[in-house]
Amino acid sequence: MYGSSTLDDPSRVPNDEYRHQYSLATIVGEIFDTYGPRMLIVVGTILIGLSLILTSVLSEYHGLMIAHGVIFGIGSAMLYGPSCSGKSTYPTSVL
Repeated sequence: MYGSSTLDDPSRVPNDEYRHQYSLATIVGEIFDTYGPRMLIVVGTILIGLSLILTSVLSEYHGLMIAHGVIFGIGSAMLYGPSCSGKSTYPTSVL
């Protein structure tokens, strides 16, 4: 299914996913502070959905690495930041 990959190659996919998620945290934080959470949540949801669709279709290892390791990592970075910091930025006068 994955061509000439070794046994430890599939374990690199979540590693790349986490690397992209946490390395983009500062960039996503700046975008969140400047523009708010709406754009990040919409684009992150689209990227995660696209990643899951591509992961189910692809059969080569490099495609799986790009679809799940890179695209899913970027999408989850865009969703994780606003979901954790959304409550602290919500105005208390609305409550």
